[in-house]
Amino acid sequence: MRFIYLCLVSFLIGLFPSSVWACAVCFSAEGKSLEAYYLTTIFLSLLPMLFVGGAVFWFRRQASKRKDSIQSTCEPDSQAD
Repeated sequence: MRFIYLCLVSFLIGLFPSSVWACAVCFSAEGKSLEAYYLTTIFLSLLPMLFVGGAVFWFRRQASKRKDSIQSTCEPDSQAD
């Protein structure tokens, strides 16, 4: 029954496409609105890449610190004469 209801609603929405636009700004041809739309699109497209890049940077830095600390504890003391 749910599937039939979903199909019916989807069909009815398809009959009136102008009334189901995502937002008024997306289809605006005005300069400020269009510029804001493009800048927001660019920002939201780059945001996941920045998160992944930041995570990779942090993990590599932590691994480097851990490697340095392990090497410093394994080296013999050169001052023990």
